[in-house]
Amino acid sequence: MITAEAPGRGAFRHRLRRLRALAAWPAGGTKPGFSYPPPSERQKTTIYLVDKPGAAQSTFAIGNPGPARSTPGYFALEVMKELRGIAGSRPVTDEELATAKDSLVQRLPGMFGSVAGINRSLSTLWSLGLPDDYFQQYAKAVAAVTKDDVVRVARRYIRLDQLAIVIVGDRTAIEGPLKATGVGPIVLLDIEGNPVVGQ
Repeated sequence: MITAEAPGRGAFRHRLRRLRALAAWPAGGTKPGFSYPPPSERQKTTIYLVDKPGAAQSTFAIGNPGPARSTPGYFALEVMKELRGIAGSRPVTDEELATAKDSLVQRLPGMFGSVAGINRSLSTLWSLGLPDDYFQQYAKAVAAVTKDDVVRVARRYIRLDQLAIVIVGDRTAIEGPLKATGVGPIVLLDIEGNPVVGQ
């Protein structure tokens, strides 16, 4: 199993030390503040369709507004793979759990394979207030997630009747079949995510 000890760790620590050294510099002004807006009120399951004429295939994302990054169940949420079955109607298998964990841990080396990747990782630590050794402890935290943890967070945070389903594809090819599913109403969005007037 690939762990956080992969190449790039030395460069990451070097950059972190340099940032700490800069912390002693006198402040040059006030630090801008930012507060994330509260998530919008949940609605019944809705399909948001972004038209991409001529697209050979469609891409989609399904989910609910998530909890804060600081939630104690964060790693279990990352390991969770599906929505309906994971809530308890179909038990999670050992193989599925292992595959989900491995896919998360194995992406770590790629995060430190370039200067841009290291900078993004440092930005994540500072902007989210994570501990300095977060990435060194990441694999251990993921490995500690159990099947019970995954089911628990799924039952707490996933609302199957309030899903947002975003699909990007050729409207002329997919809108009819989407309507036929009866999953929920379809809202047309432009490429910027704004509702299309007169849809």
